[in-house]
Amino acid sequence: NEASTITATDPVIGQVSSAPKTAGALVKASFNFMKQSQFADEVIRTQLLSAVGAALDAAVLAGTGASGQPTGLSIAAGLHAQAGAVTFANMLDAIETLANADAEDEKIKFLTTPSVRRLLQAREITASTGLMLWRNGQLVDRPGYVTTDCPAGTIFAGDWSKVLVAFWGSGIEIVVDPYTNFKSGAIQVRALVHTDVAFTKPQALLRHTSVS
Repeated sequence: NEASTITATDPVIGQVSSAPKTAGALVKASFNFMKQSQFADEVIRTQLLSAVGAALDAAVLAGTGASGQPTGLSIAAGLHAQAGAVTFANMLDAIETLANADAEDEKIKFLTTPSVRRLLQAREITASTGLMLWRNGQLVDRPGYVTTDCPAGTIFAGDWSKVLVAFWGSGIEIVVDPYTNFKSGAIQVRALVHTDVAFTKPQALLRHTSVS
């Protein structure tokens, strides 16, 4: 009512720590290539950015946490876990688990490998229904995506906005070295990025392994 007062409570704040890891890519371009193609710069830039992008995908999904790699979803602590054969029921369980952890429902998406998608495209929800687990780009009515950077036999699910890729400095730095191969007229172009992966709410993510 009009006389009611707000009850004060202290906010609960967690802390996520990160430390920069460095990934890089290098392209060597010959003198002939640079002179014969008017789009040489664009081709080189595309190759470098694709390589760095693939490295970031691999870091998020399968980073080992050792040898300079970030800790990826495949071993990160705090995620929900499932294992074994993929059924309609346990995929519904996964969505329910994430919803109970206050993952934003409309943001829950699945990610796996192309081979797992192929497996689920041929698996019926229940026998003789003709309805497949993975159909129309969705797994049990949630968006499904694939990448070859996902660990084999694994499905990830959750609110992907809780996956943080942090950058130090200006982001991806591209530098040209015109001197190393001066005698042949070739150049080298290097891309470096200082980055790390963190999960701001790991309980909003789920890892299903040993898919069969």
